[in-house]
Parts: sequence; structure tokens; C-alpha cells
Amino acid sequence: MINHGNFTDPEYIRKQLPEDIKILNERIGAAFKRLPKTQYNIMIVDFKLQPQKYNIFVNAFPKGRRIKSTPVHSIDIHDLDYLEKVIDGIEFQLTKVYRGFDETAKWPSTGKPIINLRGDNIR
Repeated sequence: MINHGNFTDPEYIRKQLPEDIKILNERIGAAFKRLPKTQYNIMIVDFKLQPQKYNIFVNAFPKGRRIKSTPVHSIDIHDLDYLEKVIDGIEFQLTKVYRGFDETAKWPSTGKPIINLRGDNIR
């Protein structure tokens, strides 16, 4: 039986991973307009309130104008191993920045720390 409250059922996770990656790539593609004189990044936020999840945005930085942040997806499975697999499935070569992660958070595959937006945050 699927545990929708904790998203811990292995079968649910196996089925959800490609769906999250597909949705994310479609929405990043729509938000990434490739406008001249505009820089882009993908921001991943660890949302710690209930329910815990990861929120993902595409940020556009047009020269001389305000930043535009577009929400593209929320990942309900709050697990770093799962998040790492989703991020590895992103097809766009944009800088990724992180916010809201604990200082002790590390990537499961490498053991490297996840450094928040105010530090060295390129993965």
C-alpha cells in the first residue's frame, strides 16, 4: 500500500521519479526563454514547513531590470537521495543554487556539502 503521507513506498518512488523529471524539464524549458542580456539559474529550496518538500524555481536576471522568479515544480518526496536523482535528470545546463538546506546537509552520492545561496552553491 502506498503511504501518501510520507512518500516512503518504494514502488511509489520508482514511479514518481521519471514523472518529476519530466514535469521539471518541461516547465524549465517553458520558463527558460533565452532572452538576450538575461542570465538564468535554477533555485532549489528546502521547504521545511509541513508538509516538507522541495520547491524549484527558474530565476531570470535581465540586465537593468527586476529579477523574475518562476515556480516550476514542487517535489513532495523530501529525501536528499531522491532530490539528487531528480536534479541529475535536469536536461538544462543552468547554474543551480540552493536555499534553506541545513549546514550539515550533504549529497548522498559524493558526501559533499549542499551549500546555500550565500556561499559556493554550484553543483
